[in-house]
Order: sequence, then C-alpha cells, then structure tokens
Amino acid sequence: MDSLTQIVLGAAVGEAVLGKKIGNRAFVWGAIAGTIPDLDVITRPFLPMVQGLSWHRGFSHSLIFFILSSPILAWLASKIHAKRAIPFQQWFWFFFMITFTHALLDCFTSWGTQLFWPHPWRVHFNNIFVADPLYTVPFLITVLLTLFFKRSNPWRRRINNAGIIISSVYMLLTIAFKGMIFFELREDLQAKGINYIQVATRPAPLNTVLWIANVELEDEYLLTYRSLLDDEADSISWVSVKKNWHLLEPYRDNEDLQLLLHLTQGFYVAQDLGEVIQINDLRFGQQGDLGEDGGDFVFKYHITPQEDGSITFEQIDPPRPSMEEAAPMMKELYKRMLSE
Repeated sequence: MDSLTQIVLGAAVGEAVLGKKIGNRAFVWGAIAGTIPDLDVITRPFLPMVQGLSWHRGFSHSLIFFILSSPILAWLASKIHAKRAIPFQQWFWFFFMITFTHALLDCFTSWGTQLFWPHPWRVHFNNIFVADPLYTVPFLITVLLTLFFKRSNPWRRRINNAGIIISSVYMLLTIAFKGMIFFELREDLQAKGINYIQVATRPAPLNTVLWIANVELEDEYLLTYRSLLDDEADSISWVSVKKNWHLLEPYRDNEDLQLLLHLTQGFYVAQDLGEVIQINDLRFGQQGDLGEDGGDFVFKYHITPQEDGSITFEQIDPPRPSMEEAAPMMKELYKRMLSE
C-alpha cells in the first residue's frame, strides 16, 4: 500500500499495543516502524534492474526480517524510554506487530509480499489497489481523532479500535466484491464455451467498484472491465491480447528472465519491437483502453539481445499524462465504474 496508509496503520497498531502506557509516543514509533519495511527501495539504484524488482517487498517484508529487526528496535526504544520501565518483551511485541501488519496489508495488493522469504513465493490476494481512499481516509480520521484524548481516557482506545475495525471490515468487503466479480466472469466464460486456464481479477485504480480481469487461454489473454454496478444481464465484452511467448524461447535459460517472469505471476505478454522484445506485465493494466491497440502498459520491460548471446533488461516507464490528458481518462474510468 501507499506510504500514508502504512503510516496510519502503524500508528493505529502502535496505539493499540502500547498507547495506554506511552501515549502519543506510540503513534510516533508506530508511524516510524510502519515505514521501515518499505526502506528496501533505497537499495534499488544499487542493484541490477531485475534484482531490484525482486528485492522490493522481499526480505524486508518477511517474517525473518520482523523477527530479526524487532529486538533491535525494541532495544533502541527501551534505551530512549528507560524511565518508562516497559519490559523488553512488550517493546518487541510492539515492533513485531507493526512491521508484520505492514507486510500483511501489502499481501492484499497485486504485487504481493515475499512473507516467507527466502522462499520465492509471493503472497498476493489482488483485492485492493495500492492506494484506496475508502480504506485510508476513515482510518486516518480515527487516528487523528484519537490524538485529542488523553491516554487514560477510554474513548481514545475505542476510537482507535473503531478505525482498525472499520478498515478491516472494508478489507473483508473487498474480498467479497472480488468473489462476486469472479463468479460473474466465470459464468460468462462458461456460457460462451471458452476453455480457460485461469482467471485473475484486480480492482481498477482508487476503488473497489470497478474491476479488471485477465483470463489466460492457451495462446492469448482475454481482458475486460466489470463493475459491481453492472446489470447481471449486461453482456461482457472481452478483448484479446496474444501471448507471443515464443519470442522469449531463445532466452528461457536466462536466470534474470526467469526471475522477471516469476514476478509477473505468469500474467505477461511479449511484443516484437524489432531490436528489442517488450514484456508487458498484465497485472497493472494500461493507461487507456484495454488490448494490444489500447494504452501503454503501466509495467513494461525491454529485453535487448547482445552479440555474445546474452540479453540486457530495462524497465520502461509509461508516459506521464498531463492534467489535461489525465482528466478525461479518469472521467471515462469513473463513468465505467458507474456502468454508464
């Protein structure tokens, strides 16, 4: 999730664990600890491109990291707040819960986390966008309201707990929404006699009303939007994108390529651009219409064959639309969300 959400979650968890004993310091420590796992981005400029991608939400989001870092943070906090006489094990539990819930929240996004590092498997539920105002804003309000009450006031804990409960209930609702969309799509595929390998759904940006689906077939993917507000009788229109995986066959033994394809969780297509091969990660969609003739893919990578038979990798950032260009794109997304 985005940094603000992780700060809010860390502050709320910190208050829940030690707020009664250290007051607003629990918010401060919680907010700081809530950002620590994401400091892995600092190392990315010093790593090869593919390794840098793999490192993100890897070790720093793992149970091993939480177990190793929590005693260090607990020792530091206990020295700074020596007069508070808070047992070391409470400080350990405080930091472990904050860093663990950080990674747990990231598990609900599309990128996922390597929670069980060094195992390469990433936990990803794909039920919430990386930034979702309906999750963050109510949570932020309850955290700010809590600051107006003294630590001895029972309303402080009640309001903080309310924020944790509201955000958790919303997260459960997004899982239910995902299930509803999945079953609607599966019924449509079955009705049309389409034999598929797997179906993946994820919310469109900044909401959980409009969802994007990727359906894997033998040689292609089918893409579509589906809104919770669509009428059940509405026909689902699928857009086809060819896999073109044969373009990558000469380089399948390359370890970096294997790692990059693993990170896409199998949802990728290849394009022959002449001197380079472009890999498009389908999980994060496109800027504009879906399909091969639609907008730029958000996550795309160039593979360039070298004379010695090796290949190099480059991540290509999509063009950043101006405010004039972004406004109509968001308007169209909003209209589709409302099933217009």
